[in-house]
Amino acid sequence: MPASVRSFIIVHCEPGLPPDGSHPEAQWGNLAHLVSMAEAQRCNLTIALSPPWGRFALQWPNLRSTLARWIASGHELAYHHHGYGSPPGWDGFSNVPAAAAHPEYRGTAEDGFALVTATLPAAPVRVGAMTGAASDWSEDLTIRAKGGGALSVPTLETVNGCEVLAVTYEPIAGSGSALTPADVRDLIATARDGEVLGLVLHVEHVRASWRSVQAVMYELVGGAGPSERLSEVCDGGG
Repeated sequence: MPASVRSFIIVHCEPGLPPDGSHPEAQWGNLAHLVSMAEAQRCNLTIALSPPWGRFALQWPNLRSTLARWIASGHELAYHHHGYGSPPGWDGFSNVPAAAAHPEYRGTAEDGFALVTATLPAAPVRVGAMTGAASDWSEDLTIRAKGGGALSVPTLETVNGCEVLAVTYEPIAGSGSALTPADVRDLIATARDGEVLGLVLHVEHVRASWRSVQAVMYELVGGAGPSERLSEVCDGGG
């Protein structure tokens, strides 16, 4: 096993609304359960809030206090965005001109990003995971997490005129193709120098898949070491 293999787990807090059950009112408890599981294994998470989750947290001071405690304990806040026309379902924010005429339009991409950053003004949000138009990308985001495979070498790319460091991930819950704990063990064993192991899950899948997710964390701790904040991995810090 290469001594340099490092890993991250990014959690997508989806912008869905009833009846799909991925809205924050229904799923905050699952997020809290996931954080508790991670902390029991000394794993840090990159928690990517979508604008509806930011709006929800802003309504409840106790939730913002919980977020602050999670960040202080080693996790990080990130931004998740479903752009206009996105197949998973739009979150209502976009810089695409045609979006402003849509009845579900809630504001510009900057407005959506501000809902997330306002939850913890002192915590910089550098990681973005989004679908939709590149024009929605914020210049404050310096790291892009995207689908494309579990192992990748951080690579510079340009999004909306911004130079960002991009890494890829693969799901560990929620689909028939999700990685199993055995898959993760094999990836750790075959990772090459400089590669990063990227894992993703949606918070609404925690309840049904928590045993498998917990087992994945065991594999990380035993093989590659606990998962880290994605920004820490990309910065090369230890």
